[in-house]
Amino acid sequence: MTSTLIVFLLFFLPALGFGLYLIFNDSVVRINTGELGLVIRRGKPTDRTLLPGRHIVPPFGRMTIQTYPARELVYRTTRDAGSEDDANRATDPAIGVVLGDRIHATVCYTLRFTIDPSKLASIHIRFGPDGIYAIIRDVSEQVVADHLAHDSISYLHLFGEARGEVQTTLREALTVALDEHGFTLSSFGLREVDLGDVGQAIQAKARSQALFEMEDTLAAGRRQRAEHDLEVSDLLSGLSETALRYHQIEAWRSLVDRWDGRIGGLPGLINAPRSTETSEGSA
Repeated sequence: MTSTLIVFLLFFLPALGFGLYLIFNDSVVRINTGELGLVIRRGKPTDRTLLPGRHIVPPFGRMTIQTYPARELVYRTTRDAGSEDDANRATDPAIGVVLGDRIHATVCYTLRFTIDPSKLASIHIRFGPDGIYAIIRDVSEQVVADHLAHDSISYLHLFGEARGEVQTTLREALTVALDEHGFTLSSFGLREVDLGDVGQAIQAKARSQALFEMEDTLAAGRRQRAEHDLEVSDLLSGLSETALRYHQIEAWRSLVDRWDGRIGGLPGLINAPRSTETSEGSA
């Protein structure tokens, strides 16, 4: 009896230990940094969301873990994007909108968002891991288009301080809209807005205004220089021939002192013939 019990324990205990090891080894789940883990049992998501780190979950009931990004995600619209079928789901073409004053515009924007861990089960059921950017695109495009189409919005609100107010209002509206779907908006930036022919007209007007201001500034400089020349002319008209000759010599002496020798000669003496003495000495 004793020998039978010993043999039984020698075989049973190792088998039991190995079985417990397999059970607990499958129960330990590691979620990497920057990820969220959704516990799925029998193909249905549970309300348990695993944050980065090690977790113990019951290994029974055909349990699996579906990972989602925990880091901040970026979605943008840009004119450089080819089409909505582009492999980069985080980037889409710029959207077309109609402003409140009936002017057509093309809008580029960038938004950053994160997944709300408490709503991860709902996100998994509705969108899945591959449908996140699709719902972000649909919601953001709808909010931006609806807000810019309000009667109080015109193309003038896309410049200066009014642009900042429009961007703030859009950010607040997007925060509410995305929260309903389980996402938390981190930031929103309204970038380039193309107004088409209206934008070209605005650019032409601004360019003309800038050129006019530049010409006005140059004219003021020329006018000031002319007034200075008249003052100098009046001053010189009262000097004798001897005094004028003296000032001319002083001006030449000052010019010679400043000459660095890197140009062909002094003004008025460039390409001047050599003196007779120099030519004879060279010969």
